[in-house]
Amino acid sequence: KGYGMQIGQDPESVEQTTRAVRAVTKKIIEVKFGVMPNLLASVKAAIKGGADRIVLINTDGPGYYSIDGQDILYNPNNGVGGISGESLFPKLLKAVRDVRKEFKDIPITACGGIFGANQIRELLYHNVDEFAIGTAQGGMTMLEVINHYKTILKDLENGTDVASGLIKKIDLTLKPVTITKVERDACDFAVYRTDKSIQAKPGQFAFAFLPGNMMPDKRPSEKPFSIVDNDPLTFAVQAVGHFTERFNQLQPGDKFYFRGPYGQPIEVPDNSDIAIILGGCGLAAGLLPAKVFSRKAKSINILIGARDKEHLALLREFEKYGEVYTAYENSSGRNKLVTDLFGPQLRQGTYFINCGPKPMINAVLPLEFALTSPNRILTSQEYLTRCGAGICGKCINPRGEKTCVEGPFMQHK
Repeated sequence: KGYGMQIGQDPESVEQTTRAVRAVTKKIIEVKFGVMPNLLASVKAAIKGGADRIVLINTDGPGYYSIDGQDILYNPNNGVGGISGESLFPKLLKAVRDVRKEFKDIPITACGGIFGANQIRELLYHNVDEFAIGTAQGGMTMLEVINHYKTILKDLENGTDVASGLIKKIDLTLKPVTITKVERDACDFAVYRTDKSIQAKPGQFAFAFLPGNMMPDKRPSEKPFSIVDNDPLTFAVQAVGHFTERFNQLQPGDKFYFRGPYGQPIEVPDNSDIAIILGGCGLAAGLLPAKVFSRKAKSINILIGARDKEHLALLREFEKYGEVYTAYENSSGRNKLVTDLFGPQLRQGTYFINCGPKPMINAVLPLEFALTSPNRILTSQEYLTRCGAGICGKCINPRGEKTCVEGPFMQHK
């Protein structure tokens, strides 16, 4: 209690905390501040406590947003949150100016509302040492992020501002939909069809949002889901946690909100042999590719694994678009696996689309590598996805890729 933004506004606490950190490390200590009335006093306290660098500024706020009169931000106490993005820059510039006038030598890292060379030029007048960019690079792949930085450097050399034109618009708007039909094949798994269609392509996903105090910490919540179908928008939800358990209580006529679609669509050449390998909750991601690619594919084989027959959902729809093979534990206890379904129906050079739990992915990949080249294998393996727009960085995989932007289906290299 009392930490967070509050501690930055109490110079005595700032000094004590910084001094305590300095006592146990020789590493560089950076102290980051938001916009506050007594900023200079707190910065002075941080320097006195042993700070090596000052970072300006944190998100501003608090700000409040609602939809249909209900809180949509994640603060569990009052539904407010920090404000970031382009609108923050004037406050950053003022904070930098004020701190630099008072403290000539302390290194300053500037962040908040920077998206191109024009902002950096203004900050350089106040002898800023480093720059950081966050929100502006939403929607960019890691290669695009690198190119954005390189373009800024060229702009600084040439007096241009080309990098600002590389910024992408990310649609985070929450849109209401009404459930028209609920199909329950198992007690913890249901398919939800809605009254709206969206422009989504195979492999993309969207967030479902439930306003109100749904979570144990009393915050509104949302979760990303594969788009089962785009016409109408359809989700498949298995109850495995607080949000999905609450979602699976919804009935026809109930409303929820969604945003998206996000992610890179799957692309497969026309007249290809395609195999869609699905397991567990991953089966939700397979129907839209099967539906779209069946129009121009040479063949489509769909291999589905489930823990029991009741969790083999959407089979009738899958059967419209390809040959379906299933594996599950039967009543006698024999556990048939997806790997048991690999046979002569899978030709050399097939394009594989995988989605399922990690053990299943690890089991099928060697069989697929024996049949085709790595660039013809696309796999969606779950990483934590919070924003869906490439801003938060929670979904970065071991290769350094933002899977919510560059995936979720990643090509093997």
